This record gives sequence, C-alpha cells and structure tokens, in this order.
Amino acid sequence: MNQGFFSISELNTNKPKLRHSNYCGACGLYKYCKSPKMTYKGQGRKKILVVNAFPDKNEKRLQYELKKCGINLNADCWKTNAIRCRPKDNKTPDSKQITHCRPALFAEIKRLQPHSILLFGSVATEAVLGHLWSDGGTFSMNKWTDWIIPHQELNCWISAHYQPSYLEQQKSDLLNVLFRKHLKKAVKKKDRPWKTVPNYQDEIELIYKPSQVVKALQGFNKTVAFDYEATCIKPEYEGAEIVSCSVSDEKRTYAYPWVGDAILATDKLLKSSIGKIASNLKFEERWTRYFLKHRVRNWDWDTMLAAHVLNNATGITGLKFQAFVQLGQSQYDKHIEPYLKSSKGQHLNRIREIPLKDLLVYNGMDSFLEIKLATLQKRRF
Repeated sequence: MNQGFFSISELNTNKPKLRHSNYCGACGLYKYCKSPKMTYKGQGRKKILVVNAFPDKNEKRLQYELKKCGINLNADCWKTNAIRCRPKDNKTPDSKQITHCRPALFAEIKRLQPHSILLFGSVATEAVLGHLWSDGGTFSMNKWTDWIIPHQELNCWISAHYQPSYLEQQKSDLLNVLFRKHLKKAVKKKDRPWKTVPNYQDEIELIYKPSQVVKALQGFNKTVAFDYEATCIKPEYEGAEIVSCSVSDEKRTYAYPWVGDAILATDKLLKSSIGKIASNLKFEERWTRYFLKHRVRNWDWDTMLAAHVLNNATGITGLKFQAFVQLGQSQYDKHIEPYLKSSKGQHLNRIREIPLKDLLVYNGMDSFLEIKLATLQKRRF
C-alpha cells in the first residue's frame, strides 16, 4: 500500500509506532487479573469486530442492543478488548496501559481482517483511533460518535459508540436514541469500503511551468475548490507571500508555484462566474483581496462552516479531521505541518524549507479533498 509522498524514514519519524515487546505484561495489570491476557472470542460470521475497554462479564446490554439491530454478538461478531487484563477494581485504564496493549489489538485486526470495527467507550476508541489519528487532543466521545469512518489503510468501517453501561448511568432518552440510530447504521455496512483502496495522491498533477498552468486553468468550467499555501497566516504581515496554489474540480487537480503567468491565470479564474469552494474561505478571500485586489467571485461552499452546521462538536470542523472521518484519508500533513507554523514572536513560517514537490502535493491534496468533502456535505444537507 502506498504510504504517502514522503520517504519511509520520514513517515516512520512522524507516525505513531506499534511497539511490540518480548514481554507482554509490562503494564503490570496481569498481576491482579484472574484471567489475564484474554484474546478474541466469537465466530465473526458477519466480519464485525467489537472492541470493548477490558474483559467484563456484563455483556447483556450490548447483546440486547445488537440483537435489536439484527446482530448476534457471539455468532456474527468477534469480540475483543483494548486492554487484555481486567484492571483492579475496574479502574479506567490510562493512556500508557492502552499503549502497552495496542500491538496485540492491531495484531488481531490484521489477523481477522474485519469489514467493520465497533468501538465501545473512550478506552476502545483511543486504542484504535489513537494510533490512526493524532492531533494532540483528547479522545472525547462527543467528537467521535457521529462518524462511520471508511478507513483506507485497514479498508474497513470504524465507528465509535458510547459504552452501554454509560447509557444506563446517564438515563438519557435522547442519548439512547442517538446510540441506537448510530449503531443500526454502523452494522448495515456489510462489505469493505472499497474493492480497490484509492490513493488520492495519484489525482494530483504538479505543474511547474506558468505557461502550462495557464492552459490547465482554462479547462475549468464548473465549480472548483482552490487553496493557497503562504508564508504566514495574514497577508498584511511584512514578508507575507503566497507560495503555491492548487485548483480542483475533483476530476482534475492541479498544484503549481505562485509565479508569473500562473498568478494571472488564477486571477482570471477567481473572477469567473464558476462556483468556488474552500475550507475556512475567509483565508483565501483575505489573501485574494490583498494581493489580487478583488474579491473571489461566486463563493459556493465552505467545508468548515458546513461541518459546523452538520455537527457542532468541538474540534471536528478542520479539513484534515473531516477528510479522515468522511473519506478515510490518513494524516498527510504530519511531516509538513511543523514548517507551516511560525515560531513564538515571529509571523513568518518555514514553508520555504519544504521541498517544492512535497509542498505542491500537500497543496493539491487540500483542494482535492475540499471538493470531495463538499460533495458529501451537500448530500447530507
């Protein structure tokens, strides 16, 4: 599987690693557990993997809820746990303990090859999604329970759900309704997301010659997403420059340096009547006004605003998160992100240190994912 547009060594630097240990038990939980290091159970007839926090005899509510959805927990699913040894006094496992058990959990995922993974509770959610997604935030269930993720690397559906025991504690009719609605939707996913897993990078065409950019942009005649990469967040700062731009109508995606006739061609496109899409469009609007001296004509969609309208949970409206939960796109900015941040007390970032090819692919991915995401959001509206 294609791992991205950076070298393997660069990827290994930025992606969380599954650190296997010769000694399972480094967390020490096995010392207090009557049945330590438990593995998965169940027949898995429908290739559904159910992940709970840790071994627990209380499965009746979960069995009941799945049965209402037409799923037999023991026959249709495999059931396993984020933590293999039950913590003393049922204490909630911490992130270190979750990390110790994560390699075993992913080994089971690799072995079983489920079509769908149902995560119940924050511990299970952190165990799986904490390896696949990292933005420095906490794994709040409010952030994750609205999505059925078509994850590309695993080629399976991943959904996070509240623990049934939590629902019993809350005694909320609304929470119960939302839980059942989401669970019913999740178990309907009978096949893998893709017969052939897409590689969105293949959709990006890099153009270095301004004359070729002019010709390429003339071919757009319907709504496009466009995206700037710049030396800072505000065009009014000294040293502010647009470094590159990308434009996509989903069928064609071009990324190019911001120079010469490429600027003039982009200016003409942004003045045209075709619709325009962006994520947090005030950024592109502000930079266009400052450097091209006019507004963007005919804004059609802002994926960030639309994400907020569809779901007002905290920390979910950004393009990268939305691309992950809706399109299954793993984080493609971990290597490049540090260079797009300015140092304390400084306005300018280090974008000029990024190899141009890498920057253009990143830029192109942004506009390509923006228009794909806008299409999905419009369907939901």
